[in-house]
Amino acid sequence: MQKTYTLVLFLIVSTFSFTQDSIVKSFYEDGQIKFEETFKDNQRNGLWKSYYESGELSAKGWWRHGKRDGIWKEYYRNGKLKSEEVWKAGKEHGAWKEFTAEGNLSAEGVVKHDKPNGVEKFYHENGRLWIERIYKEGKLVQKTCWDEKGVRLKCR
Repeated sequence: MQKTYTLVLFLIVSTFSFTQDSIVKSFYEDGQIKFEETFKDNQRNGLWKSYYESGELSAKGWWRHGKRDGIWKEYYRNGKLKSEEVWKAGKEHGAWKEFTAEGNLSAEGVVKHDKPNGVEKFYHENGRLWIERIYKEGKLVQKTCWDEKGVRLKCR
Protein backbone atom coordinates (compact mmCIF):
# COMPACT_ATOMS: atom_id res chain seq x y z
CA MET A 1 0.00 0.00 0.00
CA GLN A 2 2.86 2.38 0.83
CA LYS A 3 4.37 1.83 -2.67
CA THR A 4 1.04 2.67 -4.34
CA TYR A 5 0.75 6.03 -2.53
CA THR A 6 4.38 6.85 -3.30
CA LEU A 7 3.90 6.03 -7.00
CA VAL A 8 0.70 8.11 -7.23
CA LEU A 9 2.36 11.03 -5.45
CA PHE A 10 5.38 10.74 -7.79
CA LEU A 11 3.11 10.79 -10.86
CA ILE A 12 1.19 13.82 -9.60
CA VAL A 13 4.37 15.76 -8.77
CA SER A 14 5.95 14.77 -12.11
CA THR A 15 2.89 15.87 -14.05
CA PHE A 16 2.82 19.30 -12.40
CA SER A 17 6.53 19.89 -12.83
CA PHE A 18 6.39 19.30 -16.61
CA THR A 19 3.31 21.41 -17.32
CA GLN A 20 4.67 24.73 -16.14
CA ASP A 21 4.31 27.63 -18.52
CA SER A 22 7.34 29.50 -19.69
CA ILE A 23 7.58 32.80 -21.51
CA VAL A 24 10.35 33.15 -24.08
CA LYS A 25 11.48 36.58 -25.21
CA SER A 26 13.96 37.52 -27.92
CA PHE A 27 15.56 40.94 -28.29
CA TYR A 28 17.18 43.03 -31.01
CA GLU A 29 20.83 43.98 -30.49
CA ASP A 30 19.79 47.36 -29.06
CA GLY A 31 17.73 45.64 -26.35
CA GLN A 32 14.32 46.30 -27.92
CA ILE A 33 11.99 43.30 -27.75
CA LYS A 34 11.76 41.27 -30.99
CA PHE A 35 9.15 38.68 -30.01
CA GLU A 36 7.58 36.97 -27.03
CA GLU A 37 5.79 33.65 -26.81
CA THR A 38 4.44 31.26 -24.22
CA PHE A 39 5.25 27.57 -23.99
CA LYS A 40 3.47 24.78 -22.16
CA ASP A 41 4.65 21.17 -22.26
CA ASN A 42 7.47 22.25 -24.62
CA GLN A 43 4.96 23.52 -27.21
CA ARG A 44 3.86 27.01 -28.14
CA ASN A 45 0.68 27.62 -26.23
CA GLY A 46 -0.81 31.05 -25.74
CA LEU A 47 -0.31 34.54 -27.08
CA TRP A 48 2.60 35.20 -29.48
CA LYS A 49 3.73 38.73 -30.36
CA SER A 50 6.43 40.12 -32.62
CA TYR A 51 7.68 43.69 -32.80
CA TYR A 52 9.43 45.98 -35.25
CA GLU A 53 12.92 47.21 -34.28
CA SER A 54 11.29 50.50 -33.33
CA GLY A 55 9.12 48.74 -30.73
CA GLU A 56 5.76 48.84 -32.52
CA LEU A 57 3.74 45.64 -32.63
CA SER A 58 4.15 43.88 -36.01
CA ALA A 59 2.05 40.75 -35.43
CA LYS A 60 0.18 38.77 -32.83
CA GLY A 61 -1.67 35.49 -32.68
CA TRP A 62 -2.54 32.50 -30.58
CA TRP A 63 -0.99 29.04 -30.39
CA ARG A 64 -2.63 25.97 -28.91
CA HIS A 65 -0.73 22.71 -28.47
CA GLY A 66 1.99 23.88 -30.88
CA LYS A 67 -0.41 24.90 -33.68
CA ARG A 68 -1.84 28.25 -34.72
CA ASP A 69 -5.32 28.59 -33.31
CA GLY A 70 -7.49 31.69 -33.23
CA ILE A 71 -7.18 35.14 -34.75
CA TRP A 72 -3.82 36.23 -36.16
CA LYS A 73 -3.15 39.87 -37.01
CA GLU A 74 -0.32 41.70 -38.77
CA TYR A 75 0.28 45.44 -38.46
CA TYR A 76 2.01 48.10 -40.51
CA ARG A 77 4.71 50.19 -38.86
CA ASN A 78 2.16 53.00 -38.56
CA GLY A 79 0.06 50.76 -36.29
CA LYS A 80 -2.76 50.15 -38.77
CA LEU A 81 -4.01 46.63 -39.35
CA LYS A 82 -2.35 44.93 -42.34
CA SER A 83 -4.09 41.55 -42.27
CA GLU A 84 -6.32 39.36 -40.17
CA GLU A 85 -6.92 35.64 -40.49
CA VAL A 86 -8.43 32.82 -38.47
CA TRP A 87 -6.67 29.55 -37.71
CA LYS A 88 -8.03 26.33 -36.23
CA ALA A 89 -5.74 23.52 -35.07
CA GLY A 90 -2.88 24.61 -37.33
CA LYS A 91 -4.95 25.24 -40.47
CA GLU A 92 -6.25 28.50 -41.81
CA HIS A 93 -10.00 28.27 -41.36
CA GLY A 94 -12.36 31.24 -41.54
CA ALA A 95 -12.60 34.75 -42.89
CA TRP A 96 -9.47 36.70 -43.79
CA LYS A 97 -8.91 40.36 -44.69
CA GLU A 98 -6.03 42.47 -45.96
CA PHE A 99 -5.74 46.24 -45.70
CA THR A 100 -3.66 49.03 -47.23
CA ALA A 101 -1.28 51.07 -45.08
CA GLU A 102 -3.98 53.77 -45.04
CA GLY A 103 -6.49 51.31 -43.53
CA ASN A 104 -8.61 50.59 -46.61
CA LEU A 105 -9.78 47.06 -47.36
CA SER A 106 -7.69 45.58 -50.20
CA ALA A 107 -8.78 41.92 -50.15
CA GLU A 108 -11.06 39.51 -48.31
CA GLY A 109 -12.14 35.91 -48.47
CA VAL A 110 -12.85 32.70 -46.64
CA VAL A 111 -10.62 29.67 -46.14
CA LYS A 112 -11.81 26.26 -45.01
CA HIS A 113 -9.17 23.74 -43.89
CA ASP A 114 -6.36 25.66 -45.64
CA LYS A 115 -8.28 25.92 -48.95
CA PRO A 116 -10.13 28.91 -50.41
CA ASN A 117 -13.89 28.46 -50.13
CA GLY A 118 -16.63 30.82 -51.23
CA VAL A 119 -16.11 34.36 -52.48
CA GLU A 120 -12.69 36.02 -52.54
CA LYS A 121 -12.51 39.74 -53.43
CA PHE A 122 -9.65 42.07 -54.31
CA TYR A 123 -10.06 45.84 -54.52
CA HIS A 124 -8.46 48.66 -56.50
CA GLU A 125 -6.85 51.48 -54.50
CA ASN A 126 -9.98 53.57 -55.09
CA GLY A 127 -12.07 50.93 -53.28
CA ARG A 128 -13.83 49.54 -56.35
CA LEU A 129 -13.95 45.80 -56.88
CA TRP A 130 -11.06 44.56 -59.02
CA ILE A 131 -11.26 40.72 -58.94
CA GLU A 132 -13.88 38.38 -57.58
CA ARG A 133 -13.13 34.67 -57.40
CA ILE A 134 -15.55 31.98 -56.34
CA TYR A 135 -14.13 28.76 -54.90
CA LYS A 136 -15.73 25.49 -53.93
CA GLU A 137 -13.59 23.31 -51.66
CA GLY A 138 -10.37 24.85 -52.95
CA LYS A 139 -11.23 24.74 -56.65
CA LEU A 140 -11.76 27.93 -58.66
CA VAL A 141 -15.30 27.95 -60.08
CA GLN A 142 -15.59 31.50 -61.41
CA LYS A 143 -13.46 34.60 -61.82
CA THR A 144 -14.68 38.10 -62.72
CA CYS A 145 -12.58 41.25 -63.20
CA TRP A 146 -13.23 45.01 -63.37
CA ASP A 147 -11.14 48.07 -64.11
CA GLU A 148 -10.77 51.02 -61.71
CA LYS A 149 -13.94 52.63 -63.08
CA GLY A 150 -16.06 49.53 -62.50
CA VAL A 151 -16.14 48.36 -66.12
CA ARG A 152 -16.09 44.57 -66.44
CA LEU A 153 -12.96 43.18 -68.09
CA LYS A 154 -11.78 39.88 -69.44
CA CYS A 155 -9.64 38.27 -66.71
CA ARG A 156 -6.13 37.12 -67.51
